[in-house]
Amino acid sequence: MSKIQSITSQAEWDALMKKSYKKVVVVEFYATWCGVVKKMAPTFQALSQQYSNMIFAQVDVDAMADLRKARGVTATPTFQYYQNGEQKKQ
Repeated sequence: MSKIQSITSQAEWDALMKKSYKKVVVVEFYATWCGVVKKMAPTFQALSQQYSNMIFAQVDVDAMADLRKARGVTATPTFQYYQNGEQKKQ
C-alpha cells in the first residue's frame, strides 16, 4: 500500500503545507514520461514506508503547472522538503 499522497489541486497543496507544522513533508515533483522518475519510483516508495514519521507526496508537473512554477521547479525529478510551512531544502 502506497503511503505517498498525490497532490492534484491547490487546496490539497495548502492542506499538505498545514501538515508540515506537525511532520516533515517530502515532495517529489515528477513527470509521468520521465525515465529517471520511473527508475527512482521504487526508492521513493520504500522511503515512504521506512520513514513513517514523515509525509511523502508527489506533484505531477504537467498537471499542476502553476504550482510547479510557483515552487521554482525546472527539472524532474525535483525533491523539496518542508517544515512549518516553509521549504527547507531542494
